[in-house]
Amino acid sequence: MSLVKNKVEVFFDGSCPICRREIAFYMRCKGSNSIEWIDISLNKELDVTDGLSKEDASARFHIRSKDGSIVSGAKAFAVLWSELDAFKILGNIALLWPFNLLLEISYRVFLKFRPILQRLIH
Repeated sequence: MSLVKNKVEVFFDGSCPICRREIAFYMRCKGSNSIEWIDISLNKELDVTDGLSKEDASARFHIRSKDGSIVSGAKAFAVLWSELDAFKILGNIALLWPFNLLLEISYRVFLKFRPILQRLIH
């Protein structure tokens, strides 16, 4: 059962140096105060929230949209961007086909290199 909060919830891995820097950037953007930022690295439970395990949340970027559904990957970024004033237009475009497909492919490629990048940044 999805819980509708009329507020986007962003689940991020605060133990990841890449994630931490990116989320810190988004948190400084206008519109970020209407978003709930949840650092999953602080969660000791196996599940971050209903329908999202800590393992899955650590592997891919996830958000709970305003309608209560959990989305991940490029779609999650598009929903986040559409909440931030500076990225609203980009977010709305990123939700459209074929842009969402191209972004998802790019995100999946990034995920393959993420461990290497984390070691370089850490």
